Amino acid sequence: MKQQIIETAHRQQERQLRTGKKYRLAILLVFLITSFGFTLNTKENEDLPFAPGEKLNYDIKFKWGILMAKAGTASYSLNNGKYDNKAAIKTTLTFRTSSTFDKIFKVRDTLYSYTDIDTNPLFHKKHLHEGNTHYVEELTYKHYSKKLTKARSIRYKNKELRFDSLLVSNGFGIDMLSIFVFARTLNYSELKPGDRIPLSVFVGRDVVKMSVLYVGQEILEKNTYQKYKTLKFNIDIVDNTFEDNKNAMEMWVTDDKNRIPVKLKAKLKIGAAEAHLSSHSGNKYPLSSLITIPN
Repeated sequence: MKQQIIETAHRQQERQLRTGKKYRLAILLVFLITSFGFTLNTKENEDLPFAPGEKLNYDIKFKWGILMAKAGTASYSLNNGKYDNKAAIKTTLTFRTSSTFDKIFKVRDTLYSYTDIDTNPLFHKKHLHEGNTHYVEELTYKHYSKKLTKARSIRYKNKELRFDSLLVSNGFGIDMLSIFVFARTLNYSELKPGDRIPLSVFVGRDVVKMSVLYVGQEILEKNTYQKYKTLKFNIDIVDNTFEDNKNAMEMWVTDDKNRIPVKLKAKLKIGAAEAHLSSHSGNKYPLSSLITIPN
């Protein structure tokens, strides 16, 4: 089976993975958690749905036809930090391909972001080791509001400057990690099935347009003996990485105080990518959404 997966992937590699751009975007977009224009919680830190020390681990899987293989693992952590000598929330995401996928296209990525204590984004940085190439990207927010967002984006490839751009979004514009914090601090009590809100995500020097639809509550099976009570979202993404921009991604978050993403699915031109929560620690509240069935 491994040989079939490798041969299938090699046939796609020249077109889709040669530069790593599409592969990277596909993987990282798995972590684009929904962001809405509903009323934000403006509570003190003690009422946020997370606490310093939280860590979430995910298995990343890719599917071609009937073949499903583990592509790698991702780990997300949240801690106290400082930015510009002020208290901040620091989030970190690491991703690494599995030994099988290392033979196709080896990836070792580390991303981190800083938001202020009110969860407004401040700074985002990526260290991307992909194949024989090393990228460093920095995104510094110049202005952030519901009506307009501006950020400076810089990329270095193997220590050589590739671009230095000003990105502008009419409305919320956000990076791939700050969106994680932002989404979990929304006032979910205002969500109604059918609500749809536009959003922009800064990826390199691109402003990727998204639209997020709240579907409603859903029971999600983890395994034979465990299920989650979840809230489901469908996401439209205007980017040619995806087979169809409409409902390009689906996401399920725990229907409890933690709002933890437990499953994400992206429909790609080269197949499908899924992220499954494999373990968690340091969550602030009990995972009351988890249903265990006696065997």
